[in-house]
Amino acid sequence: MPVWLAHKKGTAQTLKYKVHQSIDDYKRVILDCFVTTGAVHESQVYMDRLEHILKSYSIDLKEVVADRAYGSGELLTQISKKQIRSYISLFSSRSGSAFPSLEKEFYYDTYRDIFTCPSQVILAPSSYVDKGIKIYRAPLKDCRACLQKSRCHAHIMKKSGRRYVLRSIFQEFYNQVVQDMKRPKFIKKLRTCLGKV
Repeated sequence: MPVWLAHKKGTAQTLKYKVHQSIDDYKRVILDCFVTTGAVHESQVYMDRLEHILKSYSIDLKEVVADRAYGSGELLTQISKKQIRSYISLFSSRSGSAFPSLEKEFYYDTYRDIFTCPSQVILAPSSYVDKGIKIYRAPLKDCRACLQKSRCHAHIMKKSGRRYVLRSIFQEFYNQVVQDMKRPKFIKKLRTCLGKV
């Protein structure tokens, strides 16, 4: 039987466990209690436990509240697809804002899923997505001939010299959550249910 050891930076590896609890805040009843090793991140079991609750009880679940450990783009999107309102802050304050300067200079067309640079060159998306990040590349010939290349803020590929920008596949969702996090109702939910923001 395998033994999973977990540790935080600066501490020794020891046998650790996590208890993942789901509570009906209105009735103050524990709906689910699930134990994992300490190496399992909260967000990894969340949807399975949510599915278990929905199948086990006759609950018309309209909203969920959790701390930011559950605030990944993938998890928040899955919750939203179930028509459940989430009051969960983004996992990182940098989520969805890693490339703010590019968003100002490079126009993103949501419908066509392309970027257009200040010189009106189209950066087309790659089909490859790495950890929720998609890459958009400009044609090399256009970059070489560009009069603004010395001022371009796009990344440069080492071998080819092509310019590229990055965008999260959850970007629109991040933008919405960032706005929601500023709303009084969102803040109040977190304070009431978690005791902190």
